[in-house]
Amino acid sequence: PDNSITTDVFRKETHTDHYLQWSSNHPVQQKLGIVRTLMHRANTLIQDHALREAEKDRVRTALRNCGYREWALKEGDCNSKKKKGAKDSNQKKAQEQPPASYAVLPYMKGISERLKCAFAKHNISLFSKPGYTLRNALVSPKDPLSPSEKCGVIYKVTCEVCGEVYVGETERSLGERSEEHQKSMERQDCK
Repeated sequence: PDNSITTDVFRKETHTDHYLQWSSNHPVQQKLGIVRTLMHRANTLIQDHALREAEKDRVRTALRNCGYREWALKEGDCNSKKKKGAKDSNQKKAQEQPPASYAVLPYMKGISERLKCAFAKHNISLFSKPGYTLRNALVSPKDPLSPSEKCGVIYKVTCEVCGEVYVGETERSLGERSEEHQKSMERQDCK
């Protein structure tokens, strides 16, 4: 043993090698970013040449299975190897001419790319955000709270017992505040 340390990429047993599909409705730059990131990880973390090439082959295979084109794999790999000096000169250029304005629009495949070019001619930087998707409409990770469960609310309630209108703000849940009012009605010290 030469007492050297070897690094490699660790994957859990549950890792599936599934990445964003090339056919998905996302900007091409986002997809190329996935290739760049995975290749950059291999280039920077793995010192051993054979292990690095094996990792890059695994990444290419996984991305091909997700529909990525060969040109995208090559471009992502090339961009991950760019010299630091080239990156610094690009940053200096960006600092010299900041955009006159910024715009954010929902991403629309084919249209957003053309708009980005048109906006750039007027020195406007265009950013895309995800649009409203079927997933947004159908998937909600949490059940909605009922009005009585919400905390930190401003309320206006007409008491059914005394007829008074109460306007207030509570950090506790509205249900707790209602119970407190009911108890005060029973004690006849309305609050």
